[in-house]
Amino acid sequence: MYEPANVAERINKLLKEKNLQQKDMLMESGLNKNTISSMLSRGSMVKADTLAKIADFLSCSVDYLLGRTENPEIYRYEKTSQNGEKASCNIPVVSSVKNFPIFHEEAAIPDFHIVYNRSVAYTLYADDDSMEPVIRMHELIDIIPFTELVSEEIGIFLVQEETVCRKIKLFADKVELYPFNSEYPTLHISRFSPDRIQVLGKVALNASQYARMKSISSSVLK
Repeated sequence: MYEPANVAERINKLLKEKNLQQKDMLMESGLNKNTISSMLSRGSMVKADTLAKIADFLSCSVDYLLGRTENPEIYRYEKTSQNGEKASCNIPVVSSVKNFPIFHEEAAIPDFHIVYNRSVAYTLYADDDSMEPVIRMHELIDIIPFTELVSEEIGIFLVQEETVCRKIKLFADKVELYPFNSEYPTLHISRFSPDRIQVLGKVALNASQYARMKSISSSVLK
């Protein structure tokens, strides 16, 4: 299991080595001033998308902060696809959707995934068929660490302690999270309800997933 205190010590070590200010890092990552001290004294761990932002600020890998490697350098290579786009291989597959956010070593997935979208910070995998046929069961899902989405975007949401992948629709008085698979229910959340949803990230569909979604949209229009 990853120890928050060890992660905090590595963060402080890099801040000192790179002559960076902790307050600047916390501000850029959207954290409060007591975050690092809480990690050291109370064992409070930041979320995966926040840890990715800290790693970006420090120009190091998430694996180094978690203690999975002693090399802080980002291992990154680029290759060119057939259409000339460049891909990076340094995107970690951190867990399944239902187990996210997670920092238990036993449930972590020691793997990396090549992506073409440089905004992607980490990858999850689908552990149900709720978003089929667009996102298939066991397929990888690339995540951009956004905390606000607009209507019709697909995201990862925390709803009443359950993490789900859904498409969002925004209304004046409510939010709807709906699956592509009609066997799963649409979630209706009042904007005035205390059980507000938390946006954990935006899904960046890969080329195959995007083509499937366009196919669904075309069939609806016919």
